[in-house]
Amino acid sequence: MPSLVGSEMCIRDRAVTSYTGDGSALSGISSSLTPNAITSNTTATASNHYFLNGTGITLTLPSSPSAGDQVGITEVAGNTDGVVARNSSNIMKDASDLNIDTAFTVITLMYVNASIGWAFA
Repeated sequence: MPSLVGSEMCIRDRAVTSYTGDGSALSGISSSLTPNAITSNTTATASNHYFLNGTGITLTLPSSPSAGDQVGITEVAGNTDGVVARNSSNIMKDASDLNIDTAFTVITLMYVNASIGWAFA
């Protein structure tokens, strides 16, 4: 039976809750993003949430995003070697890929414009 250990913190008046475990016991979570568990390199599409379940996975962002497009990413395998490839769009105004160097990271990216590119949402 999975066990979850939770913690809470507040970032800019927004509660953030994190848990350890496989998440199978969580309920009541709503999202407009479609969940996808992946175990190998994948190209993302907007309105999807990708659960990286393996080592060294690269998730490539969509190539022609529109303002407001969202992609969710959760590292569920406890690894620190995932990559979010920018696919020629900036990430937070930076022309670099995003390294997932913290196990169990949960992020949502929203495309803003050509200058900012993908921003943490």
